[in-house]
Amino acid sequence: MSLEIDPNRIPKHFLIGVPKSGTTSLSIYLREHPNICFSQPKETNFFATHFPDSYRKINTWEKYFQCFGHAKECETLVEGSVSYLHSPEAIKQILEYRPDAKFLVIIRNLIEVAQAHHSQRLRSGDEDIQDFEKAWRLQEQRREGKNIPKNCSMKEELLYHDLAKVGSQITTLLSMVDRSRVRFLFFEDLKSAPRDLYLDTLSFLNIPDDGRKSFTIHNKNRSYKLKSIQAFLHNLPSPIKKITTAIKQAFNINEFAVITWWNSFNQKQVERPPLREEFRNELIDIFREEVEIIESITERNLSHWKC
Repeated sequence: MSLEIDPNRIPKHFLIGVPKSGTTSLSIYLREHPNICFSQPKETNFFATHFPDSYRKINTWEKYFQCFGHAKECETLVEGSVSYLHSPEAIKQILEYRPDAKFLVIIRNLIEVAQAHHSQRLRSGDEDIQDFEKAWRLQEQRREGKNIPKNCSMKEELLYHDLAKVGSQITTLLSMVDRSRVRFLFFEDLKSAPRDLYLDTLSFLNIPDDGRKSFTIHNKNRSYKLKSIQAFLHNLPSPIKKITTAIKQAFNINEFAVITWWNSFNQKQVERPPLREEFRNELIDIFREEVEIIESITERNLSHWKC
């Protein structure tokens, strides 16, 4: 991937996580700022070169630069792939081409992160176990390649404990990037004091306040109305997949408009079922060390995550 590339065409700022922690909302706020050009799509996964093509559809420099084709000369480029936080390889790739890169990380209660990952995988068709606790118990089997749903393209996306080990992930990030180039934000602040968090973000980006007052929370937990059709679209028969891939390549598009419309139409907002008290207490103990790492790094009291 190492090529002579003008670094000014690559974003200096990356919103890299935590997945399911308000990154979609923040990306929308930033996208609507007149001095910012946010990548379209939000998550290119371009620098996660070890990911399969199903997760990394923006896989050439030409396609990547097109994600910022709407940028004006005065605008700051920002990219929002949350896969990068748990991918040291991706961070290394970014720093190879943009050594001065800066990173935004929104942190959420780790139990909620793990449960939200499970909901996301159910919606994508990678997961087929509806009950989070049952899926949690299958992690070690799945790590060994057992009990993997037939539609799952990447078993690592079913390892909910690993995905929610945010303390370890930000420790790795800070071993590669100076602390001054990372801004840690908190999902609970996004909900309770969104403008303060927004201003903090703009300050980190060195962007002036645009006076934004409206802060709607986007991308709440959703499910599909017609799951069988969604599963078919997620795992198209090989002949159909080859045809659709060829058409996308010929017309240089990432997704068909009708599929984008259907995905939106077929979704409904749902509440996650509460965890059993015993299971929740088990998770609190499991994630305790990770929470303490986050407390140490961010100097924030997170005692309410440990009880």
